[in-house]
Amino acid sequence: MMRTLVVFLVLVTFIVSSSHGKKKKREVEIEIMSDSDECELFAEDGDTLTVAYTGMLEATGQIFDSTRGKEPFTFVLGAKQVISGWDIGLKGMCLGERRNINIPPEYGYGKRGSPPLIPPNAKLIFETQLRSLKKQTYEERILPHIKFISVPIALGLFMYYLYDKVKKAPSEREVKKAEKKAAKKKK
Repeated sequence: MMRTLVVFLVLVTFIVSSSHGKKKKREVEIEIMSDSDECELFAEDGDTLTVAYTGMLEATGQIFDSTRGKEPFTFVLGAKQVISGWDIGLKGMCLGERRNINIPPEYGYGKRGSPPLIPPNAKLIFETQLRSLKKQTYEERILPHIKFISVPIALGLFMYYLYDKVKKAPSEREVKKAEKKAAKKKK
């Protein structure tokens, strides 16, 4: 009983000490500026989005990037083509919807920043509007899984073929036995 109590106390101490001192990760904040009444298409991982945006530093309000006067930005949601704050903040967005996304450094450019425009540990604010949304087709969704599965299956079939060929091949002992038998028949 005493041993169990000591083990329990050691575990509790370890758990408490390992979580002590760790900062809680701040979350991405989403502010919906214009909501679509009827949202039939909403953004999901794998969809191709075209977004108009303006990116600002929260501390100074300085704009560091914008698509104003340029073509909107196109990327695949959830494919790690953008900072993770965008993947989180744009998920579930409806076509035509406008959102402000407040991104803490952990989901933006982190401790390094992106010099010279984005300093280290900068909190970012993006004003976004979803201009177009192309849903991923069934083939596009399933193809990576088929590719992933087909390699082991092909390798397995090849290995079985080799095993079967070796299994059917006569052993040295059987070959010698057959040669002796053939030699006896000749006599």
